[in-house]
Amino acid sequence: MIHAYVDTNVLLDFLAERDRFYKPARKLLTFAYQGVYDLWVNASQSADLFYTLTNRGKPRLFEKARRALANLFKQVHIVSMGEQEAFRALASDIEDYEDALILSCAMSVGADVIVTRDKGLENGLIPTRTPEEFFSWLEEKHGVTFTEMRRVDGTWTRAL
Repeated sequence: MIHAYVDTNVLLDFLAERDRFYKPARKLLTFAYQGVYDLWVNASQSADLFYTLTNRGKPRLFEKARRALANLFKQVHIVSMGEQEAFRALASDIEDYEDALILSCAMSVGADVIVTRDKGLENGLIPTRTPEEFFSWLEEKHGVTFTEMRRVDGTWTRAL
């Protein structure tokens, strides 16, 4: 099984349906839901997602954010972040501590790749790929090809 660690920006692309980034993020989560590979995040990321989805903590948005995260958590695994991850992040060469925590947690779950749009996560230890690059990487490294399908007039066709 391929283990992919997902950065917060990609999850927000999906949850907030961010313009040009939404479709690749949706594709990433769709195939994970089908059990083709595992996606991982840490508990701290879930707090960041909730805060962002609620527009910095607006109570009127809490229920919608809770539903969105509950659905997301059916598609991703959550790794606990503890002392080992925190100290490893502090010792990292990555200047951004949040990025260093993501790398540390990715190491803890044995991630094969980190899916992100953040170039600051490039580290030499675990390859980083955008959602689009992730599927090219899977095909090149593992010989796996993915095509989204959609139903049109009762017939399944390739999604564009």
